Amino acid sequence: NGHLHDEVGLASAGIVHYDYSVSPNWTVADGTILTVAGQNTKVYTTIQAACTAIGTAGVSATLLINKGTYNEQVAMPSFTASLHIIGEGAEVVRWAATANSQTLFDGSTNANMNYLSVSGIWFDLSTFTGATGLNADASKGELKECRFTTGGSSTSTGALTVAAHLRVSDCRFGDATHDSSGARLGEGLDTQSAVLQVAIDNCSFQTATGLTC
Repeated sequence: NGHLHDEVGLASAGIVHYDYSVSPNWTVADGTILTVAGQNTKVYTTIQAACTAIGTAGVSATLLINKGTYNEQVAMPSFTASLHIIGEGAEVVRWAATANSQTLFDGSTNANMNYLSVSGIWFDLSTFTGATGLNADASKGELKECRFTTGGSSTSTGALTVAAHLRVSDCRFGDATHDSSGARLGEGLDTQSAVLQVAIDNCSFQTATGLTC
């Protein structure tokens, strides 16, 4: 527990271990431990419940988010270790806003993580104003193979701050619709004044503002 794991069991079967796993389809109680090939994984039905447990444990962890739609605002509790959030893929994992001014993942208030990586998730802010997909405060961070859809308004932001040293690769930032004049809406990535270093590789920006540093 508390670190990235290599494949376990039959490598040919593609069995990979994660410390925590979220799926809306789990039928067992939150916190139930499943054992696969001798490795334990705690399962939860909501991202918030899993993040609360991770914060309580206080050690570095990997969190798998399985296929599904998640309509949640997640507040990361106090946590200073490393967190790897791994979605099954942005085409099948949709984390969506349900109202104006929501922040889907907020790790900026209580959490001051050593390292945060997020991959394989679609943050969907379309149709809502003033919403933010990801807001975090980490020493180092990485966004990989994620999709951020703004488009609700010019005040929607895909990812905000994230980390002092940040790498963004293979991500798409774009609005779902245009305003009446056909103009792009929203902001893709806003690192604010917290960033010391940012590297961007193979990303697309189709928003009113692509990147603000």
